Amino acid sequence: MRLAPTNFIELEPAVDVSPTTPSSPTTQPDQALTSAAGDADLSEDPADSLIPILVPTVTCFLAVLAGLGFFCYRDYRARKTRMPQGAAAGAEVTFSNPWHGMSLPALPAAVRPLIFAWDARMTAEWPRGKVLNLTVERHEFEAKGRQYSLERPESRGSLQFSWEDGTVQKVDSIQRNVVVWSTQETRPAWQHFRWICTPQCPVQGHHDMEVQSDRYRCNSCSRSQAAEKHWCCPAHEVHLCPSCAELPPEAPTLGVAAYFLLRLFPSLARSATALDNPNFYEICPHLAHGNTGLGFNKTCPRDGQPNCSVVDALDDSHSGKVTHFVSWCWAYTLDNVVTAVDRWLQKSEADPADVFLWICFFCNNQYRIMQEVCIQQNFSMEVILPNSAQECFRHALSAGDAGLRELTQAVASLDVRDAKAHQRADEDSIKKLILNDIGFDAVNHAVRSRLVEEFKSLCPGCNFGRFVSVDVVIVVVRGEKSHR
Repeated sequence: MRLAPTNFIELEPAVDVSPTTPSSPTTQPDQALTSAAGDADLSEDPADSLIPILVPTVTCFLAVLAGLGFFCYRDYRARKTRMPQGAAAGAEVTFSNPWHGMSLPALPAAVRPLIFAWDARMTAEWPRGKVLNLTVERHEFEAKGRQYSLERPESRGSLQFSWEDGTVQKVDSIQRNVVVWSTQETRPAWQHFRWICTPQCPVQGHHDMEVQSDRYRCNSCSRSQAAEKHWCCPAHEVHLCPSCAELPPEAPTLGVAAYFLLRLFPSLARSATALDNPNFYEICPHLAHGNTGLGFNKTCPRDGQPNCSVVDALDDSHSGKVTHFVSWCWAYTLDNVVTAVDRWLQKSEADPADVFLWICFFCNNQYRIMQEVCIQQNFSMEVILPNSAQECFRHALSAGDAGLRELTQAVASLDVRDAKAHQRADEDSIKKLILNDIGFDAVNHAVRSRLVEEFKSLCPGCNFGRFVSVDVVIVVVRGEKSHR
């Protein structure tokens, strides 16, 4: 990569530096001085007439020497810094003439990283918030089990390819190692996508660079950087800072589409278990792990081993970047979970195809673990009740003041410290996370306040000022990311 024009140095003398020495002093008649005797002319000293010329000439000459000396030092430092470690062992390194055009020297060809190429590994943004690792070879790549071809319909047109439904994705621009794409989709989130090209180190044959975190000097801009994530070839000490080559985005946490949970999963669960309303402990051995699991014998994208989670085994349209986190327990029945989520979707007027839920049953790899702790913070929270819990609530209200007092006492006594989990290890881990982070009181307050809002929606005319929670609820947390 060429250095920016702003680094070019042009040396132009401000004055003519060619010294001119007069052959003989000149004396003007009006400058002549006669002695008192009038028999001799005293002319001006020649040295006095050269001083106005010599002083700026010498100063300019010294400035030129100082500039050239500094330029040579920078050239030496640049060569020393950019020399690959393997160069002394026989690798040929060719340096350009540093004086040609009076510009700063270009990077040596042997260590000039290839920042972008179409035939390369790409980290691609994909619909539904996904991030895929693609390998483009001869303008073709494979994604989600389907082969795509990059085509140029016009001689000077942009490269493009078509989705399975016929939507055309076209190149808008290429900046550094980033390809910006656009589509004609009506959904704003699907109108623009970015692909990050993996730079390649040219020493001993082109090969992919990798992301590392340590102190380094960028081979493109020559700036020394503190320890941070950047592109690196450890074998040859070739580095690129994030300003010269953008880093790839991290893969998002995937959730199951609400559409799949409400419309497709119930029939699968009932058929697999032969039960009308199984709980998730009963569903797990049939659909989440074992030989009949949805992810059985499918490669896990996280560890590359056989058998994956349910969400990784679903069709592309049934999973996406998490939009909501669901707190629940495996003892809930299928009907309780489905009706609660369905009611919440109707209330929020959200499209089930665009809502992706993090539910540990679907998102944790049950072939590796039976249950995994997941906690979500700093996001707005909403409490929803399944139909059975709503019926219990209405029944208590129908009992008059006695039922209201019973509800108030139950709600006031709620404390997450008393919560239980099926596995004691899970219970201890969750409580430790809460204790070391936002604290039990903050969790209690959040759940109680949202529960009061839910009660008010069920009974607008009732006074729930003293209510703080209930015994059986499902909590939905809206957010961008989750910490396991």
